[in-house]
Amino acid sequence: RSAVEHNFAWMQRLLAAHDALEAPHGKTAMCPGLVRRQVDGGAWGVTVSSSHHLQAYLKHGIRNFILANEVISPAAIDDVVAIVAGRDDVALMVLVDSVAAVERLVQGVTRHPSGPVLDVLLEIGADGGRAGCMGVAPALAVAEAIARSGGRLRLCGVEGYEGVIGGADPVAAEQEVGRFLDRLSDVAVACHERGLLNAEPITFSAGGSVYIDLVLAWWK
Repeated sequence: RSAVEHNFAWMQRLLAAHDALEAPHGKTAMCPGLVRRQVDGGAWGVTVSSSHHLQAYLKHGIRNFILANEVISPAAIDDVVAIVAGRDDVALMVLVDSVAAVERLVQGVTRHPSGPVLDVLLEIGADGGRAGCMGVAPALAVAEAIARSGGRLRLCGVEGYEGVIGGADPVAAEQEVGRFLDRLSDVAVACHERGLLNAEPITFSAGGSVYIDLVLAWWK
């Protein structure tokens, strides 16, 4: 317990020094009590991987979520809409990284004419990674698709996970992380200049456990 409390306090001091907030990933431990303690200690909310994880943490009093996957199946979209509908106390952002995914999400939410506007983050990918837009041009195409959603989706910011970057040479890996973070910035600026970001404040989400120091220095 003392080690866990030490880690909680250390993380909050680090984030406070960089004017950043934490949404720890709840997938690994799937321990609502642990996440509840983090939120009570200053974390903004929790990151989840599915609508099932979201529902589990919602039952334990967590109210702020990043769903770090695309939501494309009709059942999952229905779950997300049902969770957010009529809940002013719940904040949820889901990821999109392709025009096709945006179209699937729009198709799903339009089955609920009186349903909520869904907040989305534009996922930016690292070269060789498994997901995310790989540059400004494809990211803008996705952002423009969101703008054509008839007001059913709202682009709130950009997101990326630099933890997939690695290799035998740590210096080269850190340089690649820097280029990746610059990509996030370039996309955010391009979206802002075109009036495609519709939230205040704008959300920037990054930072795994390996390169959190680089991410916080970039953010600062």
